[in-house]
Order: sequence, then structure tokens, then C-alpha cells
Amino acid sequence: MHKLPKVRKKIVINKIKSIKNNKLVNNFSYLALISLFQKILPFITIPYVVSTIGVEKFGLITFAYAIMSYFQLIVDYGFNAIATKDISLHRDDVKQYSKIFISIIFSKLALFIFSLLILFSLLYLIDSLFVDRFIYIFSIGLILNTVLFPAWFFQGMEEMKYIAIFTVIGRIIYTISIFVFIQNESDYLLIPLLNSISLVVIAMGSFYFVIKKFNIIFALPQSEDIKHYIKEGWHLFISFITNNLYSTINTILLGSLTNYTAVGIYSLAETIVGAFIQLTGQFNQVIYPHLAKYSQDRTKLIAQTRKYLKYFLIVLISISISVIISADFLVSMLFGENNEQSVLILRVLAIFITLSCMGGFYTRYMIIASKQKKVLKITFLSMILNLILIVPAILLFQGLGVAITRVTVGLYQVYLNTKENRELKLWSKSQ
Repeated sequence: MHKLPKVRKKIVINKIKSIKNNKLVNNFSYLALISLFQKILPFITIPYVVSTIGVEKFGLITFAYAIMSYFQLIVDYGFNAIATKDISLHRDDVKQYSKIFISIIFSKLALFIFSLLILFSLLYLIDSLFVDRFIYIFSIGLILNTVLFPAWFFQGMEEMKYIAIFTVIGRIIYTISIFVFIQNESDYLLIPLLNSISLVVIAMGSFYFVIKKFNIIFALPQSEDIKHYIKEGWHLFISFITNNLYSTINTILLGSLTNYTAVGIYSLAETIVGAFIQLTGQFNQVIYPHLAKYSQDRTKLIAQTRKYLKYFLIVLISISISVIISADFLVSMLFGENNEQSVLILRVLAIFITLSCMGGFYTRYMIIASKQKKVLKITFLSMILNLILIVPAILLFQGLGVAITRVTVGLYQVYLNTKENRELKLWSKSQ
């Protein structure tokens, strides 16, 4: 009778140790920390920025970032998904993962130069962009960060703690600089500049760290290797840029068809939703290299996917409901006043938290299962629906119309994903 409590205590201790040593749990914790800093720190800076430079200038910067995100996608190309999978499969072969690392970096550098040519051409050809050209020039650091920051390498190695360390340092530097240098409305140009500087500094530091920590062997990449990744990443590139097109173009159209104030009001609600999407979306980042290990064993891949998907869906629905209920409080806490339009937009967009993260989960599953063409098909059909709905929705409801469109398209995308993955027997009862 006296031994039973000791046995139970030992079981509990072993269980705690097991959880502590679980790589998935650790990696999710590190990425959750990233989300905490990336999204909670803006909750501190955005009220200050909006009150200092005004909603219109805040909307202008948001508009510029939406355009710059296209160039980030061009540079990424789909390499991050493909390279993460390959690094995961060759993490114990220094020669092979060095070859992958160098090939990806060289490919991204070439696309970076190409992106700059397009960017400067647009700035000097389009008058509305030329007027605010310095915002875009000062935002180039966002693109360079996409080249140099090796998050995909850390993910493939399942060493997310390094992503957390570098990201947290960078966001702290940026946050402090905002309060130091942004003092009045005329300082709005410093915001993208400070953001770029912090991102580039951290990207360079992490790049150097990877070379030293993982003993990267330098050698000029062979053209065959670059061609391989260009070919492998093509469908994902088209899919990702299409997905980004029908999401960021909504913000661009909102600003073009209404005004930057409407963009600012919508962005306030989107900022809150984005925080939850990024936090819950880290699960997809963690589970991707884990599931990639089963890419050659479809039975185990399906079994593992079904197991994680079930619990993930429950968590996502709970979060969406919580945001809907607490929308008034969240907007008031973040921006110091209860903007009724932002609250309404937030309640609608809360549904998108579940839809967006589910879409990300399905996409990664299909990449591992070598179904990139299906990913492209789903994204393309979703984009078509978005383009049909977005203009009349904005003209009728402004920012609320964007929110309604995103949720409608998100529901359609999840339907298509579920249909395609049912063919892969994702939901079958057999293991």
C-alpha cells in the first residue's frame, strides 16, 4: 500500500521527462515563443505608431508591405518547403545538406537581383508608387531577409530554438528602436527602414551561425542542382504566389477602391487575427519535418497525419470561438478604444483562423505526399473565387467585405482540400 504512491510518482516523473525531451513539444514551444514576440510586441508598438503617425500613414505602410510580400514570395519560390523536406531526409550527411544549403542560397540570390530590377522598374513607371518610393526602398531589407535567414534549414534539422533566438533578438531591437526614433508623423519613413535594418542584421547573424555550427562545406553549386530545385519548387511557387495574390491583393484593392484609412481600420483587426494564425500555424511548421520522415511510407504518413489533424482541429475551433467572444476586449486592449467596425471585422475574421491553419496543414501533407499539382489546383480555384467576390464586396462593405471574402474563400479552400485528401484516404478508419 505504501509503494503505490511511489510508483505513481515515478510514472508521473517519467511522463514529465518524456514530454520535456519530446522534440515536437520542444520545437513547438520555441516557435510559439517566436509568435509571442512577433505578434505581442506589435500589440505594444502599433498603438504607439498609430497615435504618432496616424491611421492613414499606418495604412500606407501596410499597403507597401503587401506589395513587398510578392517579392519575398519570388525569392522564396517554394524553396523553403522543398529544402526543409530534403534537409530533414539528409540531416546526418554534412556533405549533402551543405550542397542543399549552397544551392538554395545561390538560387535565392539570383531571384533577389531579379526582384530588385522589377521593383525599381515599377517605382519609376507607376506615379503613385514613385511618390512614396522611399517606403519601398527602405523595405528592401524584408526581401534580403528572405534570402539570408535560414529558417528552412533549422526546420529541416528540427532545431527551432535557433529560429526563436534570432527572431526574438531581432524583434526586441526593432521594438526598442520604434520608441526611440518615431516621435512624430514625419518619422513614418523610419518605420520600414528600422524594420529592414533589424531583419538584415539578424539574418546575417543567423547565416554566419549556420555556417559555423553545422560545418557547411562551401562549393559552387552545380547547375543541375539549381535546375532540380527550380523544377521541384515550380508548382509550389505558383501556388504560394497565387495564394498570396488573392490575400494581399485584397488589401491593395481596399486601398485603391476606398482610402488608406479603411486599410488601417481593416489592418487593426487583421493584426489580431494574424497573431493567432501565426501562433497556431507554428504547429504546421513543427509537424512538417516530422511527417516528412514518413514520405517513403504512405501508411505511416496517413496514420500520423490523421492523429495530429484531429486534435489540431479541436484547438483551432476553440480559438476561433474565443476570439469571437472576446473581440470587444481585444480591440480595446490593443488600440485603446472600441472601434465598432474593427470589432465586427475581427469577429468575421476569427473564423479564418481555423480555415487558414487547416489549409496550411493540408498543404504540407500534400507536399510530403508529392501532390504539388493538387496544391496548385486548389489554390488556383480559390483565387478565382476570390477575384469574383472581392471588388463588389469592397464596394458594398469596405473592410468588412474583405473579411467576408476571406472567410468565404477559406471555406471553399478547406472543402477542396478535404475532398482531395479523402482520395488519399486521409479520413479512412483504417490505420
